[in-house]
Amino acid sequence: MWPEVGRSSDRMRLPSGQMTDEAALTVLLEQLRSYLGQRADVADLENLFFSSRHLFACVDSLYLAVLPGLSARATRSVDDLLPREVLAYRYHIWTCLQDMKRYLTRIEPLCRLIEGAASNLLDALDTASGLPVIPGDLSSGDNWLDQLTVHDHWEQGFTLVSERLNDWQREHSQRLSFTIQFAEYLPATPLLPRMDPAFDFLLDYACSVFGDILPDFRHLCNGQDGALASLLLDLAQKADLLLLHAEAILEPLQALARYYGAANGIYHDLNRYQKVLTGM
Repeated sequence: MWPEVGRSSDRMRLPSGQMTDEAALTVLLEQLRSYLGQRADVADLENLFFSSRHLFACVDSLYLAVLPGLSARATRSVDDLLPREVLAYRYHIWTCLQDMKRYLTRIEPLCRLIEGAASNLLDALDTASGLPVIPGDLSSGDNWLDQLTVHDHWEQGFTLVSERLNDWQREHSQRLSFTIQFAEYLPATPLLPRMDPAFDFLLDYACSVFGDILPDFRHLCNGQDGALASLLLDLAQKADLLLLHAEAILEPLQALARYYGAANGIYHDLNRYQKVLTGM
């Protein structure tokens, strides 16, 4: 099981008999292990598997939990709230900003792990280029029933991942712009306008990784090292771009969270907030 990844983690626990997110991504990534066989270091493959699964979880939490939650709270006007509800409302907004920082901060080392693993796998391909190829079992079975089962698992995993990417895009299209939601903080956070396009690009590159690159591992046949090298280079490039845009968001986000917390007395009222919620 993955460690705690946020409010959307319940989406990763499907009814019995259905595939989880972790299993779906593993099915897609196992195609790479099957192709490389003994030519790749097990540690590099495990690093790639680990970082890809956790990157997926972080992006899932951002686009299906944190960002929609922030927009949902922003649709309420403070003027419509009771005095005792105002502090709780502002605290929830601040908490969303903190959660956003937490997931973006997690994305950075995961992208570096993906880049490193992809680079090492490319080196392994280059080193083994003059050696006899000892591939993995691309057929994953000696009879048609085994192959059909593997095919069905891949289709189920690919469908689950594709549906999740569609969920990300749908929720993101309905999100309230940061420059609208936090317009009063623009003078204090002049880099705030970069957050909206950066989140657009972050989603685009994540969808490219999970919707295009990883599924394309399935189409590799023995002797297609050139095609695999292109996929690994593309994966490393997309991971670098994900890292770049996560960093672009973090700078204005940290300033926004700091000014929002200070302007609304969040830092001084955390104990009071607990009392407001409990009525103590």
